[in-house]
Amino acid sequence: MSKESQQEPSARLVPDLKAPSGQAGLGFAALASLLLGVYSLSMAPGYTFEDTSLFAAACYTLGVAHPPGYPLQVLTCAPFSWLAEWAGWHPAKGAAFASVFAAVLACVLLAKLAYGLCNNAAAACAACAACAFTPIFWAQAIIPEAYALNCLLTIAALLAADSYCRKPMVAKLYIFSLLCGLGLANHWPIFVLNIPLLALWLAPAYRSVMSLLTNVRVAVICVLLFLGGLTPYLHLLWLSSDAAVFLGADLPADFFAYVMRDQFSQFDQAAQHPRWDERLHNAGLAVLAMARQYTWLGALAGAGALVLAKKLGTVRVLALLWGLLSCTFVLALARPYLATSEVSATIFSTYSLTALAVFSLLLALLLARLFRANFIPKLAQWPLAAALAATMIGLNWSGAYRGQDDLAMRYAAVAAAEISANSLLLVGSGNEDFPLVYDRYFDRSAQTHYRVENFQNFLDRRGLQPGIDELATYLADETEPVYLSVTVPTSERQIVYKGAYHMWATQSTAGQLSDSARDLLRKAAVLRSESNNLWTREFADQLIFEFMLRSGPLDQSNAKAWSAQDIILAQELADTPAGRYAAFLHANATSAGIAGNLAQVETQLAQLGELRQYPLRWRVEIMYLHATAQLSTGRTDEAIATLEEALRIYSAAQNFRVLGALLALHAQRGSFQNYAYLRRRYPALSIAGLAGYDAQCQSNLGRSCT
Repeated sequence: MSKESQQEPSARLVPDLKAPSGQAGLGFAALASLLLGVYSLSMAPGYTFEDTSLFAAACYTLGVAHPPGYPLQVLTCAPFSWLAEWAGWHPAKGAAFASVFAAVLACVLLAKLAYGLCNNAAAACAACAACAFTPIFWAQAIIPEAYALNCLLTIAALLAADSYCRKPMVAKLYIFSLLCGLGLANHWPIFVLNIPLLALWLAPAYRSVMSLLTNVRVAVICVLLFLGGLTPYLHLLWLSSDAAVFLGADLPADFFAYVMRDQFSQFDQAAQHPRWDERLHNAGLAVLAMARQYTWLGALAGAGALVLAKKLGTVRVLALLWGLLSCTFVLALARPYLATSEVSATIFSTYSLTALAVFSLLLALLLARLFRANFIPKLAQWPLAAALAATMIGLNWSGAYRGQDDLAMRYAAVAAAEISANSLLLVGSGNEDFPLVYDRYFDRSAQTHYRVENFQNFLDRRGLQPGIDELATYLADETEPVYLSVTVPTSERQIVYKGAYHMWATQSTAGQLSDSARDLLRKAAVLRSESNNLWTREFADQLIFEFMLRSGPLDQSNAKAWSAQDIILAQELADTPAGRYAAFLHANATSAGIAGNLAQVETQLAQLGELRQYPLRWRVEIMYLHATAQLSTGRTDEAIATLEEALRIYSAAQNFRVLGALLALHAQRGSFQNYAYLRRRYPALSIAGLAGYDAQCQSNLGRSCT
């Protein structure tokens, strides 16, 4: 044996690790089988909303997803996608199987790592099963995404570091170096946050590591293996011109800008200006979203296990703390979203898979302590572990199951069928746009009969400024039919421009739906009530809402413009949340329409029912109209309170109408301290007419209010 392989760690970190017993091996195999079976049963039949169609198309075509590209994820999921097509499944389901495989392997390696910490296989498997069946881990494990693979690479590197500390061998250092490079080639922003976790886990053996690295040969091999792990990025340099890439990307010319996510910097600078107290608030929400995955009992158990982890040493406790906070609290501070509690929790919880894995290590420590207690017989440990796994499955199955979630694919099929030949498809960058853009990549033999362009690129190419009022002018010069996909104000949603199809309407002719479009709306109504996926529910709500808003009140004059089938459909959908919301807007379409009519508006509010069943932006619109009615009857204080509540539940910088009304009221009442507070909180706000209020505020306070 070489001298390099005989180095000893400077200190023993954990109790001696017993050789894995046959019972432990069977436990790990049972865990893998359980995860594979449950994940497979709960998968969607293809792609859904979020970024799944984008990632699935990138896998299928060996293209590239949005910045920073995730080349390792694309290269590893491509064979799964092609195999699924060969087996008669949708290629997107194969891409999702790549995530399943990564998640299962990650959990098995996590169980092995937990077993090394607690020397109890039942506790290790139980804790890892609990992690695997938390809502977020489960949700990310069954869709085409990069997070499951990132978690696998982080846990594998952590296990390599742990193994090196127990028995230093140069081969383990080589493996660790390669895994770090691969982690950066998959999802480098999240993996970078995990590097301190890996370094702290390896830190107690730093003398051994440094001793090995003084050997030039060893150091060079480590560097080469690390760089070898980065080689998937070469894929971005070799992409063909027709690769499935994020719209607006110019590869390979803008390779470094793409990898460094410069495409997102303009959005970040324009839309995110939270103060530090808001950053801390969102960071706390991120930690809370992670902790609640195990329910409150699990959060308390984790806190107790952290106390038990002290026996591992200060460095390991610091590593565990960083693992819990890196992809939650630290990330929320580094990339703050100025949004509501619901939105922030949803955004940041998707990043927290590694934090959940570290939480599972703590949970394993606590369960091992409980299993070693006299009141839990040894024969009962595995049944208790199985019971914990079954409980987590039972609690979260309804939220994770997506077997009927084919709304995105249905929508893309209907839309594609109704786009005229040689048309121009203008899209944004939202979850609802990706099915339209990337569905066409899944049929290699199909000839794409419409071209795709990002809406902002369309405006930039023609030197135009965004604005729905000028849209008809913009499109007048287009010789091809235009399929429109842009966000428009509520007041403009009933306008149908010649040659433009609104993405939500799915109408082949004005006032007439196709049979497939009617089936799509009925499917949306079913999934709206049955699906627990946020993006599917929101899209279903919006799809129904657009139809109901266009159909208008079913009075005698309006009915003439609609077919009998569409009138029946509108009646079926009238009692959905989207139907009730559309009716509310029809009744209160303008401020003049609700002036002096507060009693009527409040009666309609009662008919809407609990507002929490509506998407956030709808709640804000309802509250804005309520405040308008309150103002029309002189109830200014109540109107201000209503607007402040609307701003509280949806404080995103785009919520300018509520913010503008609130600023105007503060200025008119002379409440310039409140005015200045809001102006500084939202520096990106640009509304005509504020200049005079700004001047009044500066005059009253003696300083600038902007």
